[in-house]
Amino acid sequence: MKFNCLSIVSPSCQKIADKLKTIEVRSWKPNLEFGDEILIIENDNYLSKDKPVDLNGKVVALVKLGNVRKYVERDIKSACATKWVEG
Repeated sequence: MKFNCLSIVSPSCQKIADKLKTIEVRSWKPNLEFGDEILIIENDNYLSKDKPVDLNGKVVALVKLGNVRKYVERDIKSACATKWVEG
């Protein structure tokens, strides 16, 4: 069985699994639709071109995707964020 996955740095994955974090903010729009299931993978480090793998990464949750929309200022608490920047 194949799943789409989303890599998220700790401790945000556990907050998603505990339903404390209900919005995940990305600078890109995923090729996913409302209701799609995705695996949430927790990493200790931010993945990048220089560090594309975290050998300690682990599956934390299987979630159904809600709406994909722009991040707005009122989302700060639901995203467990500390700031909002327009655009």
